Amino acid sequence: MLPERVRTDAESGDWLFGRGTMDMKAGLTVQLSMLERAMNGHFDGNVLLITVPDEEVNSRGMIEAVPALKEIKHKYHLTYTACLNSEPIFEKFPGDQRQYVYTGSIGKVLAGFFCKGIETHVGEPFSGLNANLMVSEINRLLELNVNYCEMADGEVTPPPVNLMQKDLKEAYSVQTPHTAVTLFNVLTMQRSARKPAILFFSCCHI
Repeated sequence: MLPERVRTDAESGDWLFGRGTMDMKAGLTVQLSMLERAMNGHFDGNVLLITVPDEEVNSRGMIEAVPALKEIKHKYHLTYTACLNSEPIFEKFPGDQRQYVYTGSIGKVLAGFFCKGIETHVGEPFSGLNANLMVSEINRLLELNVNYCEMADGEVTPPPVNLMQKDLKEAYSVQTPHTAVTLFNVLTMQRSARKPAILFFSCCHI
């Protein structure tokens, strides 16, 4: 049973199918089209096109591209004046039909927590502190918590979202996990890193 919105799109025939159609094949198509216009003399100046892989995982492509951008800048005596990113637009709410052009930039903090509990046997659960309980509590406090959203010029950042949550046990056993980690995506616009957006707290075992 397809959701109503998906069914409507499918029946309209006005759609494309394919992994990465909007992110980033469509963006690459737009970039190549603009590069073609520049080559045909539609505007003055220099245009540098750079495409990078691995943006969604470890950003290896962009990290490796930075030294290359610096080298090109010095080699050809360039001054970078603007950067156009052809990322797709995102809905502000489900069903949002408006199209947006993003200007400026947004900051990202990958907030990580390492929780260390006290290992115990499952037969004596009150003799220890389960690290999974600790990361679950952090997740409960932060996941989609709008108190950590930030507003600037009418724009509101999305709330924190959990990107990873797991214990560090390497194999199954009846011992409770005593170490666990969790990572959160936190977006900022004006908030300084000197004023943390994340609530730090400690869990004590008695």
